[in-house]
Amino acid sequence: MRLLTFTLILISSTVFSQNYRFQIGANVGVANYLGDIGGGQEVGRDFIHDVQWSTTTPAYGLYVKYALTHSLNFAFSAQMTNLHGADSLAEKSGRYNRNLSFKTRIIDFSPTIEWEFFKQQEIGNSRTSKTDFTSYLMAGVGFFHYTPTTYFKGTTNYNGAIRDYDEYIELRPLNTEGVAYSKWAFSTILGWGFNFSFNRHINVGFQLGVRTTNTDYIDDISSVYPEYESFNGKTEEGALSQALYYRTDEMYASTSDQEAAKYKAQRGDSSDDDSYF
Repeated sequence: MRLLTFTLILISSTVFSQNYRFQIGANVGVANYLGDIGGGQEVGRDFIHDVQWSTTTPAYGLYVKYALTHSLNFAFSAQMTNLHGADSLAEKSGRYNRNLSFKTRIIDFSPTIEWEFFKQQEIGNSRTSKTDFTSYLMAGVGFFHYTPTTYFKGTTNYNGAIRDYDEYIELRPLNTEGVAYSKWAFSTILGWGFNFSFNRHINVGFQLGVRTTNTDYIDDISSVYPEYESFNGKTEEGALSQALYYRTDEMYASTSDQEAAKYKAQRGDSSDDDSYF
């Protein structure tokens, strides 16, 4: 399933150059996502209809911006947020019994071009300040770092060595779908925003952007269940893979009630790569 993340950013910046072409500032906002884990209470649907709003998290960043022309800007931003989701939050959905969850820190670097399509000068004017309004569209590319993890409280047994866990486990090294993937990925960016400029020294605004990526593993879920025997249970990582690739059995009180993962049964939706913003 396509994974979508939404960020609402409050931007504040200070202009340092005397010709007002260069800006540097910080942004603070929130992020969320729509993906293979959790989601709304109904069967998975596209875009914001399946957002699990309770997983909204803070987002922070820094940016620099340079005015190329009267209406075009080049911007570069570095942002960080923590995305997370859990099937347990979708109680009325078929995903609930799958019982998977994830958390990942996103560190994003994004060069973009902004087109200011509307400007209104001096919407507020006093003896000490003047306020200008600008609305813009943005597009660009980005690259980001991500490391999906999941919380595991349980026991593994490999080569007679029993180990108890009560911690977050990094999922990428475990290859829970038998697929290796990178910690880094790329994205294409589309968005819209506006800002208010005070005396050409301070800007405060709002931005909404969408990043469509070239990976489907931000939440470590994409396609089908692999064979249980494909993991080497004689190693620590292999035993962890066997414990975490399929977690429906953790929902049952007794082993007689547990279900077994079926080889090549659907685990996620690989028809779309992930997106976030």
